[in-house]
Amino acid sequence: MSTNCDNVVKVTRLRLQKFTVFQCSYKWVIPNCKSEGSITSSNFLIDGLDEVQFYFILDRLNASFRIALGKELVYKQPILLNLEASVLNSNDFKKDTICSGVQTFRGGYPTSFLPFQRSQLIPESTLQENPEVISDKTLKILCNFQIIDDSQKPFPANTTSNLRQDMKYLLENHTNTDVILQTGNKTFKAHKAILSARSPVFAATFKGDWKENKENKVEVPDMHQDVLGELLTFMYTDETPNLTTMAMSLLAAADRYNVESLKSRCEKHLFEYMTVENAAEILETANLHNAERLKKSAVEFIHFHRKSFVKTAGYKALRQSNGELILEMFEADTVL
Repeated sequence: MSTNCDNVVKVTRLRLQKFTVFQCSYKWVIPNCKSEGSITSSNFLIDGLDEVQFYFILDRLNASFRIALGKELVYKQPILLNLEASVLNSNDFKKDTICSGVQTFRGGYPTSFLPFQRSQLIPESTLQENPEVISDKTLKILCNFQIIDDSQKPFPANTTSNLRQDMKYLLENHTNTDVILQTGNKTFKAHKAILSARSPVFAATFKGDWKENKENKVEVPDMHQDVLGELLTFMYTDETPNLTTMAMSLLAAADRYNVESLKSRCEKHLFEYMTVENAAEILETANLHNAERLKKSAVEFIHFHRKSFVKTAGYKALRQSNGELILEMFEADTVL
């Protein structure tokens, strides 16, 4: 459901040395407000950020309030946004703050829909049709937010370091390699020192009289060659060019070789792109590979969307394959 509303945005622009701060105020008037369902505001622009469109979503069924980027957005620079949204009473005074916090939006997504502070709860008093809050079925929300734009810095970032390019060259051109990693019929040449610095498991492998250390060869069974290649790319360059398509497999690889920085990156990515449809698979992956933060976040997400979640194929498959995990999830303190 989309609503027409008071879409006049008041903007004050502050130009600082390294970035610009946009202080914005948006009053959203929602006529004929229903007790359930999702309500979407009109798209609006910020004067000075003409490439960027925003809109708000009030999801009363799941008690969440989100800000999203316009569906046609392609914006190259990250945007830091600090939002506070409050319900107004009939006299336009603040009644309840329904959410507040900081979110970073990253561009390059033609159909961006990024939740703001996932699963932020709206106070129950706000959801009720209280005469102090909802007059003649009209709900008013005041959104005060700051946008920090650092796309026009007076001094460019330091581009003199070629460390990542040099490390990538070492990996791709096999310069002075001293160990081979093999999975199936695919072999990768690498450097013991670099693998040891990035992974405690490899560091232990290349110490003492281990077979792998003597033969300068490590067998990596049960790992797809593309995943092993991506793991090595991260260990050399700290980059994950295929994270979107390999996040779950990389999480397993990172857990296997105790590469905590990669594991954290995978957890963050899976959390940000969690949906009702993939939540069961993410929960099972997190449980299997000791990703406790991701597991807890998945449980909380499933709790807030439980009515939709139990209808998914993922839930039905998880119930058959890992009933104990389902039981643990619904008995967890975070769900009670």
